[in-house]
Amino acid sequence: HVDFIGGHPMAGKSASLTAAEATLFQGATWVICPSVRAGGPAVRNVLGIVGALGAESFFVDPVEHDSYVAGISHLPFVAAASLMRATATDTAWRDMKTLSSTGFKDTTRLALGNPAMHRDILLTNRAAVARWIDTYVETLLSVKASLLAADDVARDQLLEFFTEAQDDRARVEVRDTRESEQAGSVEGSITRENMSEHVGRMFLGGMGKRRKTPR
Repeated sequence: HVDFIGGHPMAGKSASLTAAEATLFQGATWVICPSVRAGGPAVRNVLGIVGALGAESFFVDPVEHDSYVAGISHLPFVAAASLMRATATDTAWRDMKTLSSTGFKDTTRLALGNPAMHRDILLTNRAAVARWIDTYVETLLSVKASLLAADDVARDQLLEFFTEAQDDRARVEVRDTRESEQAGSVEGSITRENMSEHVGRMFLGGMGKRRKTPR
């Protein structure tokens, strides 16, 4: 019997492996999607590894997981790549590129990601990504309509839209700050001893806890 427990951290950087950090996962959210047949001991072993890395476990249904990451991970890549192509294919791009600064570079950073990897990710989760693209397009069209109307009502709508977006983004910053504080509180908790113990339990079961018998 195999206990299948899907999961992955929601953390990472754009740098290569040479910039790896021992504290990368501290304070990060670690998604866990146990199969219906996964036993309690196996789940606890995975939780032990996640905890040893300083991450926070987050249980979620696989279908919900695919919808969530389509919105907060896959759609941002599509948006960044689309913005990059929309501007880079314009006849004035050569001059526009000279004027691009931090805002444009920050917004399009994800377009630097591995094309083949993102293609495969999007195709694997195509239905959920397509739904989020529809929602995103509807939002853009709503902004466009307000811009073209340019009356007092439209001005108020734009102000309300941008204010709500600002508030939403600020709440993300608050969450990131809390996670950073949590990461600092568990710094140093990752040791060779406790990590090897958790890995041993996960892959070797009871054998992972055995000690050599003195002769």
